[in-house]
Amino acid sequence: MDVLGSDTLADLRQVSLPFNLDEVKEVCHQCVRKQLKKYERIKGPDGKSMKGKFIVPCTGIPSEPVDPDLLAMLPNQEARDDAEQLEDIVKWASANMKLPDGSPWNARWYQSDVLRCTSRRKVLRISRRAGKTDSVCVEICYYLFTNPNIKIVVAGPQKTHAEEIFNRVREFIASNPALANMVTRDVSAPWYEICLTNGARLRGFAAGAKGKGSSVGIRGQDADRLYLEEMDYVDEKAITGAVLPILQTTPNTALVGFSTPSGFRTPYYECCEEDPSYIEFHFSYKVLPHWKAVEADKPRFTEEDWTHEFLAEWGSSEAGVYRTDFIEAALMPYDYEGIRRIATWKYTIGTDWNEKHGTELVVVGYNTHTATYQVVESILVPGSEFTQLSGVAKLLELNRKWKPDHIYIDAGNGSTNYELLRKTSYEQRRPGGDRDTARLLDILKRYDAGSSIPTKDPVTGEDIRMPAKPFMVNASVRMFEQKKIKISSFDDVLEKQLRAYIIDRYTPTKTPVYALDDKRVGDHRLDALNLALVAFHLEYDDLHVITYLTDVAIAPDPRTGIKDINMRPQHISERESTPEDRRIDAPVKSNRAFNSMAAARVDNGVQKLKTDRRGWDFDREQEEKTSFLQRRRNRGTVSRNRPSRSNF
Repeated sequence: MDVLGSDTLADLRQVSLPFNLDEVKEVCHQCVRKQLKKYERIKGPDGKSMKGKFIVPCTGIPSEPVDPDLLAMLPNQEARDDAEQLEDIVKWASANMKLPDGSPWNARWYQSDVLRCTSRRKVLRISRRAGKTDSVCVEICYYLFTNPNIKIVVAGPQKTHAEEIFNRVREFIASNPALANMVTRDVSAPWYEICLTNGARLRGFAAGAKGKGSSVGIRGQDADRLYLEEMDYVDEKAITGAVLPILQTTPNTALVGFSTPSGFRTPYYECCEEDPSYIEFHFSYKVLPHWKAVEADKPRFTEEDWTHEFLAEWGSSEAGVYRTDFIEAALMPYDYEGIRRIATWKYTIGTDWNEKHGTELVVVGYNTHTATYQVVESILVPGSEFTQLSGVAKLLELNRKWKPDHIYIDAGNGSTNYELLRKTSYEQRRPGGDRDTARLLDILKRYDAGSSIPTKDPVTGEDIRMPAKPFMVNASVRMFEQKKIKISSFDDVLEKQLRAYIIDRYTPTKTPVYALDDKRVGDHRLDALNLALVAFHLEYDDLHVITYLTDVAIAPDPRTGIKDINMRPQHISERESTPEDRRIDAPVKSNRAFNSMAAARVDNGVQKLKTDRRGWDFDREQEEKTSFLQRRRNRGTVSRNRPSRSNF
């Protein structure tokens, strides 16, 4: 009631709720209103409208977790704190969970809402790096150590997903010796399992990935609480054949699903958007205290990745990899035949080999003044009896015409051609040889789309390995999204392939599997384009180019700790008389080819070396001396017949 006597909860009092509105926190009031509005137009399991109905199985978050009268009866503050921690998971976590640096684990505001929610059906749709895995692991630890004989099961598309949860739980347990002493069993085979002295048990299984596996490990398991990691990537048959039977056998079993949304209509999507018995927690990257720093890295991600990973939105699985509006913006009315090489531009060539289709070659130029990319030529060498040799000959021709900085070829079908091109290049490294062909040894690289390549996480900067195919496609998609690329509107083949390129599905590791909306279109020219574009990304992007530090600093003397250019004592009486010092003090022997250098003492007592050559200092003397010795060593040697690599 407010001051005027009006009831602010009057609208909710008309709804049948599983708790007393006056005894729960305000966040529960907000949750009920949100749930009623979300599902007011949806029909429930009985086919009737859900308007004005709240069917979430929860008991609400009590305003007073422990009865104040009971707290008053406890003898001291320590006992009162223990009683509150047993009933409040957030306070328990702060008192018992530690971070790697030893500081207490304190929940952020949105993590507190997730942890305190008493619903037995929860789905988490939370941004990357926002702490959803930590929240789940803290919740698992809380129920393990405060509920004797409880059975908890963790499952994911693959065993590695369960392993990730178990490793974090182990870290939390190890951070508290009192909790660690309660562990009686901790194994990783035949499945992950942790058992405690209070009879509680935690197990981890692979539930099965989309199109793979059949959840053999999780079948037949019983659980009081079930956690599904990357639920959006778990095989639907595994959910219907293994997870749902567990919930049906024991209706009081709690289910918590959490995942990065894929955009496909899966059971995870249905739980989040269509099932009114589930509470959904959706938070984007903006709940992070450093969200502006995260937003600054947005250009490094494709729009799709940003939508799924950081906005935690569904996106559209029906949309192509390349959005139509971005393709339209890239189309320009120009003909490849009218384009000539510009000396200030950088060029790359992408080559896709296919025995049946033929060889596709795409040349991309980079305008260094406008920082934009342009497809300057695309050629198909049709499939024939000598397709591979014809493709090699055409690549050599384009190399002489465009003089590219890098050439990337498909490693799948082009391994033999790669060796042939290298051999041809090596044969031209001779006097009178073709310089452009000889350069191939330096600029030709294979790109294996089926492998993984080392890169850096754009957010954390950590070294990671990423599947090569999505890495290449994402690099291309970003250029279209940023409107930095131009393609010819007369190149119908490339345009059709861009429009037909789609994501067929995702693997358990969230790796997209690409396909074509119309298989007759093909994707070989698009692959050649992406090979040319990924060459720019790998060779010139600041995440991949190795930079060398050129700063010079003075290390402290290990004997005195002095950090100075003149670290040693100036007076000889203050110096240590050790073999090492005697070697340091040894006079410099001058070479017979140079005039002797005499020692002179200056006013500050520091001994310096001088030379009697007019206009020379000691550094110049040493450089000339080193040069003279090198020439003498090289005297009489036979020079090589073929030119050195540096000449190209």
